[in-house]
This record gives sequence, C-alpha cells and structure tokens, in this order.
Amino acid sequence: MALEITYTEHESDVVVFHMAGRLDATAAPIAYDQMIKDLGVKNRVILDLAEVDYVSSGGLSIIIRLVHHLRNEGGDLHLASPQPFVQKVFDIISFNAILKVFDDVEAALAAF
Repeated sequence: MALEITYTEHESDVVVFHMAGRLDATAAPIAYDQMIKDLGVKNRVILDLAEVDYVSSGGLSIIIRLVHHLRNEGGDLHLASPQPFVQKVFDIISFNAILKVFDDVEAALAAF
C-alpha cells in the first residue's frame, strides 16, 4: 500500500501526522516534503505510526531529517503507536536513544 499522510493540529500547537502504508525509500522523500509544507511555522510534531506496517532505511532517514529540522527550530518530534514490526526496527537501531516513542498519540501529546 502506498503511503498516505493526513494531519491534525492540536490546541497545544502540535501537528500530528497520521501515516498509513509503507514508509520506504520511494515514499520517504515525498512524505518529508509534504510534512515540511504542512508544518508551516509549527515545530512540534507527532508521527502517528499506527497504520504504518513497514519502514525501511529510507523511511528512517526522513524521520532523522525531520527531527533535525524541528530541533533546529526549537521544537521536537515524538513517535506514537508503532506496529510490532516497526517497533522491532526501532529497537534494533536504538531509535529510542534519540527519539521518544509512545504507545499512543495521547501519551505523546501529554509529553510536550
């Protein structure tokens, strides 16, 4: 399934990007460009990965690019609701050493 991205803005000035599909090398650059455009001036983001069933090194690279962009702007990135396969990838590469991973969007929102 191709990657689909929608977003919601929250009162706490956080943008939540809801992703569904595969975050792979083909989808990653398009996803990054779309998220940067949709962010506007906001700098706090949650990636809701509840419906992402696959992430490749290309997908991981845009997450890293996004977190660098946000932190350079004084913000941050939280990850929420990763599927078991995606969580396993995060565990293997120790992603939680540089990013906060939460069980759900509500917990990620509360952490900002």
